[in-house]
Amino acid sequence: MNKFWYVSLSAISVTILATPIAVQAFTIAAPGTEGFDVVANGGNVTAIYDGTTAGYRDDLYLMLDALGNPGNDGITGNDLFIFNNQDSTVGSSKDLGTFADGTVLSFRLNVTNPDNTTIDFFSGAAALNPDGLFHARAQSGFGDLTTTLVSFEDLAGGPFDYNDLSFTIASTRTVAPASTAVPEPFTIVGTLIGGTAALRMRKKLADANKG
Repeated sequence: MNKFWYVSLSAISVTILATPIAVQAFTIAAPGTEGFDVVANGGNVTAIYDGTTAGYRDDLYLMLDALGNPGNDGITGNDLFIFNNQDSTVGSSKDLGTFADGTVLSFRLNVTNPDNTTIDFFSGAAALNPDGLFHARAQSGFGDLTTTLVSFEDLAGGPFDYNDLSFTIASTRTVAPASTAVPEPFTIVGTLIGGTAALRMRKKLADANKG
């Protein structure tokens, strides 16, 4: 090889190696939104793919029953495919359909491991997942008041950085899991008063029976 070309190619190789490879940035739903349900505001709902840093192949589905209504009937063949984290183009969109206000939209992440085994993780309650842990965050009011950002974790047991598949959903909001709801002060006081009254009543009955 000509010495000039050899030196030029060497210089180009060094330049390429010294240039950092750009890592695509995308937003992850905020901590504290684990387990939140996504709820339709009423009308048409569209999802937009936001990105991934995952090595596994993840397929995202909207769970539907045999009639096409949102819900988990245990038959995965009824679910609507939305995105694949490796094949879908960032910014691509999917029309999910039209839903009444208050309809809960549940999502399933089907994960293909390097050994070709698969596992499903779900948005919403931790109990739905094989490891009993939250595998999705859902942050409402993302960008505007009617857009929700959802971010999934695809590894059983964590590390729970939720960067394996993120997408936004228009015309939706979130609802906190029932387990995180804090009772109203009057509810707590009422419960204590009711419990005390019940104890007194049992004591009176016991004393009457002794008499």
